[in-house]
Amino acid sequence: MDVTIATVKARGLMDAHVTTRGWKLKVTDNKSHYGMCSERRRTIYISKGHIELGMWVQVKDTVLHEIAHALVGCNNGHNHVWRAACRQLGCDPAPYGDAPMPQGKWKLVCLECGAVARANVHRRTRRHEGGRHSNCSKHPNQKYGGDLQYQRAIRPEETARHINTMTDGMDN
Repeated sequence: MDVTIATVKARGLMDAHVTTRGWKLKVTDNKSHYGMCSERRRTIYISKGHIELGMWVQVKDTVLHEIAHALVGCNNGHNHVWRAACRQLGCDPAPYGDAPMPQGKWKLVCLECGAVARANVHRRTRRHEGGRHSNCSKHPNQKYGGDLQYQRAIRPEETARHINTMTDGMDN
């Protein structure tokens, strides 16, 4: 979906609710959240990736989800008060949706057993690199687990591109 059109529609939804009239709407590059609500900044954030990959129905549900946070206060989290506000606004009170998001370039893999501890990682952090896979079944001392390491995640479209470049010179 076009970001400009989605922003105009989202602003219209926010203006329709008295409580969020003075609030700002910002489109972010966040790749791990569909949207966020900041009561302190009086701002609702929507992910650009969510808008570009999703349909208006999904984006609208996210905007209404964040408006519900603004209406009842962010301190209510996803409790019964917030869920009631969601139902009143006409959005799904599930805290996490199934709309598409940009795929991460990395995965965190256990060097001992090969298990993927975290898939779809957008940014490598020192916090996880060199960490331990606590569920490692092959490590001799299961109390400590195997070492974790980032590896490049290969997506299906990248695999097809890679295979094509490998076979291009084979026709001669």
